[in-house]
Amino acid sequence: MNAQLIKAFRFFFRESGYVVGQGAVGALQLARAERVAKDLLEPSVSFVWEEDEPTEVWTAKGQEYTTEPAVYCLLQMNGRTLASLGGITESPDSRIRHEYRRVIEAELALEAFGSEFGL
Repeated sequence: MNAQLIKAFRFFFRESGYVVGQGAVGALQLARAERVAKDLLEPSVSFVWEEDEPTEVWTAKGQEYTTEPAVYCLLQMNGRTLASLGGITESPDSRIRHEYRRVIEAELALEAFGSEFGL
């Protein structure tokens, strides 16, 4: 593994969810998927973030639902949508939002290119 892939692996190991006992496997898959999307296939691949319909979110405070703004993300290759995820609620903290978006983009890349690239 090169230094860039190791750095990405560490990020995904720390920031993404995983099945117990499989954290390293999942982090490596996400790091490789990100590399495919952003390094090997760029500029053909793009991630499009747009506003989505507001999403109902369960609050722990009063055990009630509240409505929050949401976004969706499309992974497109040459204008064709290959994977997408919607109803995403985001943190108001820009650093956390950026890290969360990075994980989602890698997950969509893994969905779109995992089989083709043996990730």
